[in-house]
Amino acid sequence: DAALARLARRDYSGYTDEGSVDRAAEPYAESPAMQHAAMRQKSRIAYANACRANTIDAYASYLERYPRGDDYLAAVMHLDELSNWEYSTLTTPEEFADFAEQHSDLQLAESALARLRAMVLEEHNTHAAKVYLERFPLDVEYSRIYKQYYYWHSAEGNRQPIEAFAAANPEYPFKVSLEADLERATAIDTFDLTRPFDESNYATMSTYVYKLTGKRVAFVALQRLLQQQISRREWDKAKARMQNIAICFQGEGRTEYNELLQLVQEKVKAVICLGADNSKLLDFFRDKVNVIEDTHSMQEAVAAAYRHGAPGDTVLLSPACASFDLFKSYEDRGDQFKQCVKAL
Repeated sequence: DAALARLARRDYSGYTDEGSVDRAAEPYAESPAMQHAAMRQKSRIAYANACRANTIDAYASYLERYPRGDDYLAAVMHLDELSNWEYSTLTTPEEFADFAEQHSDLQLAESALARLRAMVLEEHNTHAAKVYLERFPLDVEYSRIYKQYYYWHSAEGNRQPIEAFAAANPEYPFKVSLEADLERATAIDTFDLTRPFDESNYATMSTYVYKLTGKRVAFVALQRLLQQQISRREWDKAKARMQNIAICFQGEGRTEYNELLQLVQEKVKAVICLGADNSKLLDFFRDKVNVIEDTHSMQEAVAAAYRHGAPGDTVLLSPACASFDLFKSYEDRGDQFKQCVKAL
């Protein structure tokens, strides 16, 4: 065997393709030394070919075929460099999906899939949702993302987008929820919200306001409920009716505040809370922004915004709740804001 090993190193070293090495080793099928020498030479040839190709697939093929090759660690390093570089160039949902599928054995494949999920769940990218749902039906987050994709169709509470979703997605697994939403949406769509308000409609419209808070139909229904008081500028009566409806924000506003959170974190340098009681806003946003202040008058709020503002900043009056605790109406709120700004 020792003599054959020396012979193999001499003879095999001249070959430049794996097939030639295999043919040269055939007469020595019973010799472990000759077969081992042939395998080492083939791994060297394969590594050289991978270096010339310099692609992720070439190095991955080498590592799969020659796990004990002399150049295994070097190939791993090249593979990591190439995969990190390629991953850094990905931008579109299709590119992240392609990377995750084509390089599923790489650690970065999970990162690519996680980025695709984030496009859906955090950035609300509908195109990314379509790519994900079509190509990753076995992923652990599939049901969650499918629900999110459906929510975008049902969010306004109207029948047509829900029907369109059901027609385009017959395999949607949560049929009971979809059918319940469709039944409610049909009732909403068939109710004429444009006709003059009649007290006999009070129960139906207040139900829309209560159950569909945050959706377009709820705001229309609320306007109908208050239209007589608003047209007569009877703000006390409007306030009393609002209190009778007792609008309930799920989780004391946390669901609604969550919808604002991404925008706040991306675009807002300071939050100035304005109201008689700002405790819920303060509790929710305190650890999510660098600056947050508690104010109880428009003059105090504008002064705080002026202190924190810098050239190029925008101060936005952004009502997130009803105004009856400090102002007679939304008009009064806007008028006070303008007056305080002009007085700076």
